[in-house]
Amino acid sequence: MNKKLPNPLPENTPGQRILKLRLSAGLTQEQLAERLGFTANYFGQVERDAIGLSNNMAHAICRYFNVTFDYLYFGPHACGTMEKLGSLSENQAMLADFIKSCSEEECRMLEPIIKVFVRTLRDAGWFKNPNPSGNDNLPN
Repeated sequence: MNKKLPNPLPENTPGQRILKLRLSAGLTQEQLAERLGFTANYFGQVERDAIGLSNNMAHAICRYFNVTFDYLYFGPHACGTMEKLGSLSENQAMLADFIKSCSEEECRMLEPIIKVFVRTLRDAGWFKNPNPSGNDNLPN
């Protein structure tokens, strides 16, 4: 079935945004599914918003099309949330994307571990403290 798509394509839902990304890249559902390791049927259901987007698929799509989770889940007007916090390096952005993929419980468990790890590395001289006043900028 070949139905005519509106131009420009709407971006109101995650499924519509995925459809727009895929079509902009000139890919079929089968081609994208094969490249990302999902079934074309699953892509079709997600693009129609018949089923929700899995975290695995969201991560794969964001990496493949170089878009943010903000864009994928909330649309083009939500983009730049991380940039509003300040300019992030590539490594900081990768870490932020990883943390965004974690559940609330995982984040609660990771926070004290990351703080202790960074403090330990700074104290051992592995990292220079970015704050010249000596405060490590890590909340307790």
